[in-house]
Amino acid sequence: MRDNTHILLPKSNEFSLKYVLSVLNSKLSNFIYWTVNPEKGEALAQVKLFHLGLLCFPKINTEAQQPFVEKADLLLTSNKKFQERKNKFLSRTNDNFEIKKVSKKLDDFYDYDFKTFVAELKKQKIKLSLIQQDEWEEYFNAYKNEINQLQYEINITDKKIDQMVYELYGLTEEEIKIVEGK
Repeated sequence: MRDNTHILLPKSNEFSLKYVLSVLNSKLSNFIYWTVNPEKGEALAQVKLFHLGLLCFPKINTEAQQPFVEKADLLLTSNKKFQERKNKFLSRTNDNFEIKKVSKKLDDFYDYDFKTFVAELKKQKIKLSLIQQDEWEEYFNAYKNEINQLQYEINITDKKIDQMVYELYGLTEEEIKIVEGK
């Protein structure tokens, strides 16, 4: 088993860490990283500091970094809420039904309909009465809608960050299509 834990520490205060986080997590950085990394597609491919060192961060002033910082904050907050809501639903489900093993469909319940949720419970020999189904359907749909809204906000924010990074590096429409695999 490989140990793939790395810590990046800034050498100066020139860059906000959230600016760096935004650029590092962009589609452009991902594209560049996998273009220079010969381990692409290999099982247990490692992140190497040498390859990360090939990623350049445009030097912009603190004020110009601020929109990236704000988007990073929004992403961090939205992802935290997403995980909290998902975990709360799964915790309540487990508290009420003592789930033996959380299947992929139960874990990603927000991607499915209530009928699929009930079918997954049945696989665990858990049968809901009609009254329970009525109660749980409302509960399920409330969480599903909230989580899907958070996922939508996360995706939109990710796309906005990608666009900001493309502008930062001065990419053309043609270059953007290459990065996005279109």
